[in-house]
Amino acid sequence: MRLAIDVMGFENDIGQATKACDIFCTNHQDVEITLVGDQELIKKCLPSEHNYKIFHTTQVVMMDDNPLTVVRAKTDSSMYRTIELAKLDKVDGALSAGSTNCFIAMAYILLGLIPGVNKPGFLVSIPTTIRNKNTLMIDVGASKTCTGDDLYQFALMANVYAKKTLNIPNPTIAILNIGTEKTKGLDYHRQTYDLLEKDKSLKFHGFIEPRNILDGVVDIVVCDGYSGNLTLKSLEAGLKSISTVLKREFKKPLNWLGALFSFGTIRGVKRTFDYRNNAGAIVCGLKKPLIKTHGDADSLQFLSALECLYKTVKNDVVNTIKEAIHDPKNS
Repeated sequence: MRLAIDVMGFENDIGQATKACDIFCTNHQDVEITLVGDQELIKKCLPSEHNYKIFHTTQVVMMDDNPLTVVRAKTDSSMYRTIELAKLDKVDGALSAGSTNCFIAMAYILLGLIPGVNKPGFLVSIPTTIRNKNTLMIDVGASKTCTGDDLYQFALMANVYAKKTLNIPNPTIAILNIGTEKTKGLDYHRQTYDLLEKDKSLKFHGFIEPRNILDGVVDIVVCDGYSGNLTLKSLEAGLKSISTVLKREFKKPLNWLGALFSFGTIRGVKRTFDYRNNAGAIVCGLKKPLIKTHGDADSLQFLSALECLYKTVKNDVVNTIKEAIHDPKNS
């Protein structure tokens, strides 16, 4: 398997990306990684003797770059070249932590959508209160405005991923909404409801509220990119805030004994809900496997994103999505 990693243009230093690649290659010796970016900077950060390929580029896409102009102005950027390697079949999949808007614009122009797909959707995995069970959520930022048909396609694509990579035979699908009653929401919510309800090849749950996502009651939550991004960031921030409060309270002298006896439990909770362990967003709907991770990604986030990309390529998710869109009964 051949993977390309854009190591430029994110908020942390390149060493975070190369460290993750080093750990990943130790665990997956069947993978050949191409690091894309400034050759001299990359060489300074390589932590081991792993035989990485380096694709030298002279430009960097910045977080505040305009996606409408960067595609033409920065054709030798690490982001552009990383996606181009996938387009030219030089690699089987690609990963970036750079500007989300520029990444989507470049991916759309260079790769294009699977025939029949209206819009791309970011698919992420969210931990739940049920042991060893995550809930998939699509879209969380790729397409901010959607129709009922767009959300129906998101459901089909997420359904494929759940079956192929999570081995869930018949995933349960719900639509994110402000209430569970069938009459709730906007027009496109109800349109999506009707489409999913009519498709008997899918296991449709109905509407779900954001507060129930972490309960693990469904396998897939579909939504537009705007509300999905707000929900995801709220969940991440809320869990991070809880961790901060726990640390503060257990630092108080009267709570030290309780902290000592609760250390294992606290560590388990933190590990379960640490979003860095599920930091890869699959760009569903594109002709090639692409993964986007957070702009402030550290080595742990890069590593989890690499694992996500590996599973996506290994399970041939893109081609299976093509079949599902062509014939929904195959989803």
